Amino acid sequence: MIVSIVLIILSGVCLNNGMFSQLNQSSIYFSIDSYFDNIEYQNVDNEYVDIKSNMYKSTLGYVHKGKFEISINYINNKSDINNYYLYDKSYFETDFYYYLNKFNKLPIDFKIGANHMKSTNNNLNSFIFCIYKEIAGGGNYPVIPFLRIGSTSANINQNDNNISFTTLSLGMHLKLIVDSGNNSILKDVVWLSTHLNTTDQSHYFIGFNIGLYHPIK
Repeated sequence: MIVSIVLIILSGVCLNNGMFSQLNQSSIYFSIDSYFDNIEYQNVDNEYVDIKSNMYKSTLGYVHKGKFEISINYINNKSDINNYYLYDKSYFETDFYYYLNKFNKLPIDFKIGANHMKSTNNNLNSFIFCIYKEIAGGGNYPVIPFLRIGSTSANINQNDNNISFTTLSLGMHLKLIVDSGNNSILKDVVWLSTHLNTTDQSHYFIGFNIGLYHPIK
């Protein structure tokens, strides 16, 4: 159960988007995530069949001057039979992040943050550390590889027993800068992302993400 529950938390991963900030601007963003997993399930006839589980997430966020970020998220679990052991259909999530990206002598950037997720029966809290770096991909197509490590405590089924575990996620964003033709130095960003997640280095969970990042000043 521990392994599967935290995979939902990883939907936040490093997909939060202050890393797209230019010139310390403030911005709003919206994104949609899709998650897929293959499950070997034993049915009532004691036969093993392959089942695909699906889950989706929508996010609305605000970045303040490229440093502080807050987002609210809604998660929809579409599969009654799944490897997440999450039987509730919907979850709400809140993220807070602070970006450390002004180290001239370091080749990478950092962000730290906290995450809270709640459903009818579950409460989960995470502390998150992420390293990332934008790499020029030629023209308007840079890429941003990232590594995320999280420490999570969870209260499952509203009982008095708390569980704790560590998570790991590795992925990459493709950053598409939108040229509006008005010569503004602040431009919209469309991004596409993929990431691979694990909690025990034995089960892996794939996610995909698309979003729009819009500077407001």
